[in-house]
Amino acid sequence: EDPEERARIIKLVELRRRGAFCRNRGDDKNIIQDYAKNHMLDEHTAELLFHQAVHDEEFRPSLEEKTKEELAETMDVRLSEVEREESRMKHYANVMRWKGAGHAVMEENRLIGFWEEWQWAAQTKWVSLYRTDTMAYMHSDSKAFIHQKWERPFFSIGFVIAQIVFFIVYASLEGVDVEYATPAVGPEGFFMQIVDVGSCEVTCVDGENNYEISSYTDQRAQVWRYLTYSICHIGYGHLAGNAIVEIVLGVPLDYVHGSLRLAAVGILSIIGGALTIPFSDPYLAVVGSSGYGYGLIGVHFGHLVLHWKDHNKCKVIRHLQDRYFRLILLALCVLVLNASTIIGVISGSGDDGVSHAAHVGGFLMGFFFSTPILKEFGRHHYQHILVPAFTVVGCVYLVFGVIWTATQWRPVSLFDGWDEIYDPVDDWCSAGGEVGDKYSDTC
Repeated sequence: EDPEERARIIKLVELRRRGAFCRNRGDDKNIIQDYAKNHMLDEHTAELLFHQAVHDEEFRPSLEEKTKEELAETMDVRLSEVEREESRMKHYANVMRWKGAGHAVMEENRLIGFWEEWQWAAQTKWVSLYRTDTMAYMHSDSKAFIHQKWERPFFSIGFVIAQIVFFIVYASLEGVDVEYATPAVGPEGFFMQIVDVGSCEVTCVDGENNYEISSYTDQRAQVWRYLTYSICHIGYGHLAGNAIVEIVLGVPLDYVHGSLRLAAVGILSIIGGALTIPFSDPYLAVVGSSGYGYGLIGVHFGHLVLHWKDHNKCKVIRHLQDRYFRLILLALCVLVLNASTIIGVISGSGDDGVSHAAHVGGFLMGFFFSTPILKEFGRHHYQHILVPAFTVVGCVYLVFGVIWTATQWRPVSLFDGWDEIYDPVDDWCSAGGEVGDKYSDTC
């Protein structure tokens, strides 16, 4: 509505279009340079030939300095061939201008397509976390935004359905009696477990019980475990909780960015959660798609950080800026998901059986890789700095996980010594462990 703002936007659009035309070698300067290079002419001669060929009246006075005979001599051709060179230059200039214009139009259509996708997303109730002032609502009867092939939650809904189908089919075929929190449904070969600890052997040596683990089976090379653990769950309560989180947080992302991009971030979150386990809790067997769920939370946090300046209006609660409302909403989501852990810490009830390592790894992968993989429309300078920075940090994290997993045997935790980290010797097969509690000190 502001005439000055409208004029400024029109000017920016014209500059963008002119820039696209120049980038695709359609402007006069690039045509002259390319023609001179391809035909081994100096640029000044090519410039005279160009303006004579396209009948540039403004440039006509300079042609008096160099006649057709001089042009023929410079180009080392006969006088009769100068007109042929002019015709060739004219044809070349027309072709390059059409190519430049065509590629500029393609870039324009690509930008319009991105804008239409955001307009479509703004119409749905699912994407409230992404709606900004620049995403105006369109009429509901607009046919331009009705059928978008990739603007449907194929991956987010499909992955949940795949987990449910696998859970039901495996429990039925194996005759598993499933309860709310037990047992683990899925083959043990699918669990994220890099080492299989053998039995605890107790022997009597000099009147004292000696405890020793029989074997440690290396399973690090079973690479499928780094993905397949996400479709196994412990009881239907575990499955239902993960499914709800993935639908509520994943469908909005699927609507905005498409299934392929969301699948890439989801797989990285699952792998990131798996690679966090070897350097944090290496002796645990982990199942569940919580790494993916926390990866979705990381994506939402990543978008909030990247678009922090775009959410500075008071939209939902008066006197509370939209960015702070979103931050509070996401923080409450994290608190609710970790309620059992928080209650356990406060009450001192001990370990809640949750793999926080997979949660942290999935969150970090979703946070760091959301910006380079998912669609972004950077308008601020800091965004162009954060995107490559997040990408580098995410890649470093993954590489560190791979190197640690490959080089540490027998597995050692990066946080070795913490009481919360499970160690099969100290916590299980020792005089002070679970097995030792069943025996006396002497034998």
